[in-house]
Amino acid sequence: METLTYEEATAEAAKLNYTPTEWKNYTVRTENERYILGVLILQKVLNGKSLRTIERDMGIPRATVARYRDKALTRIEAPIIEHARTVELDRLDMLIEAVWDNAMTGDKDAIASYVKLSDKRAALLGLNKPIEISQTVTEITPQERELQDLLAQAERDAKMEEAKLNETQSTEVPS
Repeated sequence: METLTYEEATAEAAKLNYTPTEWKNYTVRTENERYILGVLILQKVLNGKSLRTIERDMGIPRATVARYRDKALTRIEAPIIEHARTVELDRLDMLIEAVWDNAMTGDKDAIASYVKLSDKRAALLGLNKPIEISQTVTEITPQERELQDLLAQAERDAKMEEAKLNETQSTEVPS
């Protein structure tokens, strides 16, 4: 069986208009049917429905709703995922705006809400990912350390000798 594109799955999902009881009795038989159901759920999420509301509307357990949504997301092209991210960021921005004034006046509940919303926003933007740092540690033996010290001393001595020579040359008067 041929794999459906997002557009094909969307068209098929539009045809599915079951009652919660019909959804409970709906049997998914193929991978494409799973994808269609996932796309339908994803569209509901993008239209502002929570997983709890979808669970109630479709009569499907929330964990199953989330699983179908996540499976559909793994097959969708980057522009669709970027659209979903943009929709969620817009929603978070509206919620942040709604609590901002109260948070700035010191309302502890508003501050807590702002922090949670800000964390969610940072996660969507990838701002809270750990930063990879590469380090190289080189162990120096006592002999290498002594050699480094001798070289440093030799460089200091050479600079002092050079300074003395320059001083002597500048104080000598040509005959």
